[in-house]
Amino acid sequence: MFIKTNRSVYKNKVSTSKLLCESYWENGTSKTRVIMNLSKLPTLQQLAVEQSLKNTGPKVCINDIKISKGIDYGYAAVVLELMNKLRITETLNKVCKEEAGLIILMILGKIVTKGSKLGIVNWIKRNEFIAKKIGIDITKLNEKHLYAALGDLDNLQKKIEHKWGIYHKKKLKSIYLYDITSFYFEGTQNELSKKGYDRDKKKGNKNIITAGLITNEAGFPLKVEVFEGNMLDFKTVENQINKIKNDFNVDEIIFVGDRGMRIRYNLENMADDSKSGVKYISGLTTDEIKKLETNKIIQLSFFDKELVEVEDGNKRYILCVNPILEQEKKAKRAKRKLKFEAELAALQNAYNKKNERCKNNKKRIASGDKNKKLKTQLTLKDINNLQ
Repeated sequence: MFIKTNRSVYKNKVSTSKLLCESYWENGTSKTRVIMNLSKLPTLQQLAVEQSLKNTGPKVCINDIKISKGIDYGYAAVVLELMNKLRITETLNKVCKEEAGLIILMILGKIVTKGSKLGIVNWIKRNEFIAKKIGIDITKLNEKHLYAALGDLDNLQKKIEHKWGIYHKKKLKSIYLYDITSFYFEGTQNELSKKGYDRDKKKGNKNIITAGLITNEAGFPLKVEVFEGNMLDFKTVENQINKIKNDFNVDEIIFVGDRGMRIRYNLENMADDSKSGVKYISGLTTDEIKKLETNKIIQLSFFDKELVEVEDGNKRYILCVNPILEQEKKAKRAKRKLKFEAELAALQNAYNKKNERCKNNKKRIASGDKNKKLKTQLTLKDINNLQ
């Protein structure tokens, strides 16, 4: 290894950089690679590295190295560095300086431990070095301090989102993505937990909490809001559109949401000043597709692998087929068909054996398709001939 010094002149100013390099051979050719840029190190450290390279004798005897204490800090360092790059730490320090350390602890602790507030407190008390890095005094810390910080965080949400929006403001900020999710909730003391549609498919009639997230066109989060668990997706849309226009101070937005948001329905029921400047991108429901076909606006043949655009007044429809979704639905239809055919075969066997169950064959065959998804795919014949 050796140190390479580069000098450059720009506008009568001389700058010097020092690089720690290594020579090596590759396919009979001598090459050089840079191991480290030493320019940012203090001058004394640069000289120490240079002197160390000149001394060809042993620098440190490995047997003399003794580890007094090991600190598990790598995972925390990565999370804290990401928080700094995203300006999360800066936002919290500006808006809620007194509670910033506790909030950073909860973010870090939840990612690292995935535990409760008590679990996070116990974890940080075992990691004094990390506590000092984020400015936490662990001598009197308990979970009540974290819950109090959460209360302050809730009260300051609008200010935090405003500051966050300023830091991540873009010149062309018009497209906003919106989606809803739900969280399975254990316990009975949360005022927002209600019986509702559980996207986690948990068995039993459990409490859930619903949350809506607004992002920019790149999927970067800008706002989040928590709703009662029984809140329907489309009933949150109007409020979110108004918040985007007011909180982000924009006159024109393109609101993107799935077909369950019923964006067009919401816009039709909004006041003219509220929906002014609002455009939207969403998916068509099956009923909407059938209506468009009936009105001769589109044809089912338009749904092909190539994109087809159809304009109707101030609306533009982009039609295509998703080959992955097409295969998934085809497989599901085949599975339902096989299951239904098996049920029919069982009924036929029972009929042939003159089983008592044959008395209700008409009713059982007609109700065999429990979820009513095969009506348009299969035709049941000769039901009236069964005894």
